Amino acid sequence: MFYAVYESGRVDMRLEFNMLHKSGDILFFAEDLDYKQTRYYYFIDKSRLRVQLSLKGCKINQIILHLEGSLSHVELEIESPNHGVEVVEVYKEHPLSMPHLSYLATIFGYINRVGYEAYRKYDLKLE
Repeated sequence: MFYAVYESGRVDMRLEFNMLHKSGDILFFAEDLDYKQTRYYYFIDKSRLRVQLSLKGCKINQIILHLEGSLSHVELEIESPNHGVEVVEVYKEHPLSMPHLSYLATIFGYINRVGYEAYRKYDLKLE
């Protein structure tokens, strides 16, 4: 499955990449791979090559969605100058609640405003 995620949080999902709209306020394109209870989302460019999503102070390598019973959780593989590559859980959700890619668009917009270090320190409470 292929996705175009807009800055507004709107998600366009299609079976074929060429069916996605490729203009407007698109934050990122992604392709997912399913492995039983885990779904991996990789960022891709308009040529369908894997890329990192560059945000203020970090780069996101992939999104990892763990589907476990009544509560799922979302992790990001993040690369930053001060912390290297780390996998960070960003939130938990009930499977039928707000779509995770829409919610991540909000998180990514926030990181772009405040920077990854501020997000990491105050929102993730890792330090």
